[in-house]
Order: sequence, then structure tokens, then C-alpha cells
Amino acid sequence: MRQQLEQEMYALVEKYQESGMSLREFCTNEGVKVAKFQYWRNKYKQTHPQLGGFAKLEISEPVALALHIVIKLPNGTIIQIPL
Repeated sequence: MRQQLEQEMYALVEKYQESGMSLREFCTNEGVKVAKFQYWRNKYKQTHPQLGGFAKLEISEPVALALHIVIKLPNGTIIQIPL
């Protein structure tokens, strides 16, 4: 029973990581209390170490034509870097 709950919560943590949603938004959509999700998210981090801190970068237009670089983060933050 406990192992099944752990598997379900770990699957939710992985779904959250790919969702691009804020923590609150994700928990609301999934019907999970934020505190409970944070508990399982911390357990997941302890047993699943991250392999790196890099994210995939996709270039949407040729750099020679761009006036700035735009980085859109999963949480909605937009970073513009002038060239």
C-alpha cells in the first residue's frame, strides 16, 4: 500500500516537473494539497538526484536576424537579452 502511494506521488512529481505550471496551479489541478505534494517532492529529490542544471535551448529564428534573445521559463517568466 505504501509503495503504491509512493509510486503514484513520484509519478505526480515527474508530471509536475514537465508541466511548466506553478506549484499551486499544479496541485489545484491535480486535487492535491500543496503541503502533501511538497513532502513527496522533497522525498523524490532525495532519492532521484538531478543529473545537471541545464535546460534544452531552442532557437526559433536565425540569430543574425534577431535583435534580442528571448528565454521563456516554464513558470511564465520571460528574459530578454539584447544583442
